[in-house]
Amino acid sequence: MISQKNTLKLSQVSALLVFCVTAILFIVFTNVSEAGFNDGDSISHYLISRFSITHPYLFLDHWGKPFFTLFSAPFSQAGFIGIQFFNILCATLAALFTYLSAIKLKIPFPAFAILFLIFTPVYFTVIPTGLTEVFFSLVIIVSFYLFLCGRYIPAALLVSFLPFCRTEGFFMLPIFFAGLVLLKQYRAIPLLGAGTLLYSIIGYLYHYHDILWIIHENPYGTVNIYGHGGLFHFISNNDTIFGPVLGCAFLIGLVFTVYGFFSKNARPDKTSLAANIILYGCFIVFFIAHSVFWWKGLFGSLGLNRVMAGIAPFIVLCSGQGLFYLKWILKIKNEKYFLIFVVILAGLVVLTTKNAMRLPQKIDKNLDYIRQAGVFIQKENTTGQKIYYTNRFLVFSMDADPFENKCMVELNEVNVKDLPSRSFILWETDFGPNECNVAQTLLQNTSKYVFLKKFSPPTEANDDKTRRHFEADVYVKK
Repeated sequence: MISQKNTLKLSQVSALLVFCVTAILFIVFTNVSEAGFNDGDSISHYLISRFSITHPYLFLDHWGKPFFTLFSAPFSQAGFIGIQFFNILCATLAALFTYLSAIKLKIPFPAFAILFLIFTPVYFTVIPTGLTEVFFSLVIIVSFYLFLCGRYIPAALLVSFLPFCRTEGFFMLPIFFAGLVLLKQYRAIPLLGAGTLLYSIIGYLYHYHDILWIIHENPYGTVNIYGHGGLFHFISNNDTIFGPVLGCAFLIGLVFTVYGFFSKNARPDKTSLAANIILYGCFIVFFIAHSVFWWKGLFGSLGLNRVMAGIAPFIVLCSGQGLFYLKWILKIKNEKYFLIFVVILAGLVVLTTKNAMRLPQKIDKNLDYIRQAGVFIQKENTTGQKIYYTNRFLVFSMDADPFENKCMVELNEVNVKDLPSRSFILWETDFGPNECNVAQTLLQNTSKYVFLKKFSPPTEANDDKTRRHFEADVYVKK
């Protein structure tokens, strides 16, 4: 048991670590790095969040994630730096609740949970962005902490909104359901559907006029234009996702926890069993689901490593339990020696993240070409004609409202053959042929379009075979 005095000391250390890490992240990523710009989804989430105040229907945008937009919108009004600060704040709170959960689970030296989470490679990468993974991680770890505290009704209510942080949240609800059933918390179970019911009603009344809009407006179809990959994609990329330390510690925790389920001598009580079902169950279901989606090419999966950031607090807690069992395996009885061992592991986690990232982060050269194209269009567009684009970074670089539809329109929303005369078109190789389904050959029809300028690397790098050709082309409709 952790004494009250030791708990107080750990709380003080944890608070210091939280605020120090927050300050460092904020300073590094807002003043040194150009972090968060290199992901198109990061920009898109930011734009939805920022302009939701002007266009309230965006609070119900299925792709934008309504619960994320609701909380991030006030911060986004300050610009991209605002949503960066929002995610840094969410990461800090997630680290704090991971630490508090570690205390509840009696994990040794729980203060290290903060360090392990913040410096989990995939988590550290997504913090200073406009992505939804960090907010998802905060909602699920707070829900889990409430469950550990025996506050089952607030836990069920909060976790019911998880699908509106990220769609994977729907897969987490049955796991929490199992935990509540095991503890016979029947009053809390109906609240697992509260978030879906509330958003269904709001969407029906104020925008979609369809009580099943959550299903019918699902932006992730079963046909995947991005292809597919190997079933073990995320396992093979673990070094840059969770890192070898957390990966190995998780496996140890999993093996001994499963052993405890079936052992008569080590079987946990119902409360501990329910907690472990949620802890390991959510992580495993989340991990397997994304592995299968990429393997089978389902639901718009790109096999992106960053999706695993959403469940990072749970692997930290599982790994913490693994370290407890590792202490028993290695027969480390002296607490000081074990502390030194944990410090070394923490150092390895930080080192893994440092090696996985290139600091300071710089904006991708392709995006810089889009930005140059935006400057060119602004100079050429002297009469204020409509601009059609395939990449939202153009809107971001021009500080425009992409939802106003009078000045700038995304090409996937219109038929390229029906564009008004003298309108400008920016087509680029990343999103043009896929998301917008506009072939370059269609725009090269000189009887309908005039080519103005191409923005691309002057020559292809002979020593970089993995980097495909990129170009951003500006056209004007005749």
